[in-house]
Amino acid sequence: MCLSSCLHSPTGEHSGIVVVEAVAARKVEVDQIVGATEISNRLGLRHTTHVHQLRKSNPTFPAPIAQLSPGPSGAYIWCWPDIEWWAKRMGRLPLGASNADGSTARSRHKERA
Repeated sequence: MCLSSCLHSPTGEHSGIVVVEAVAARKVEVDQIVGATEISNRLGLRHTTHVHQLRKSNPTFPAPIAQLSPGPSGAYIWCWPDIEWWAKRMGRLPLGASNADGSTARSRHKERA
């Protein structure tokens, strides 16, 4: 299933999701969709607010692919490969953070301790 199929109901009505990315449509696999919580966990950040600070203050941070609720504090979602690429370029990706098993940088650190 891809994001485009999530944006509309079976009857063709809009679901209320605001698409942020204004480029040509692209397919994103559901398992690649992440929110601020997943990003903060995978990058080893302490708080999800750090993700939003990066979004607002760092022009190189990937744009979200959609906003799930309206307003300035709406929930945003990103495509993990976009974030992963950015994090590797910026040296912000902890060792093994891109594991597909869903483990986080913090949980792996605790397991080793």
